[in-house]
Amino acid sequence: MAIKDKLNSAWQTNETMDAVFEFRAQAENAYNVLQETVSKIDEIIAEADFSGVDAEILEEGTAIRDILEQSKDALDGHSAFITWRQEK
Repeated sequence: MAIKDKLNSAWQTNETMDAVFEFRAQAENAYNVLQETVSKIDEIIAEADFSGVDAEILEEGTAIRDILEQSKDALDGHSAFITWRQEK
């Protein structure tokens, strides 16, 4: 059974404690924040001139940006759980 179907069933039969659905909502929030943050960072990069910035600072910023995007990308594989909505 797919995760979406399991969540629907759990919701409808109240088999699962509210904590599962609170957890899912927080996971969705974290995913959305990551997505928005990466987009904002990319806008800053596109609009700013970093030519005078120390190379080590640039490397650190690039590493952090990459980690944020990798985290978002890793969560993409769990979108059925993250974006689940109660059936009406």
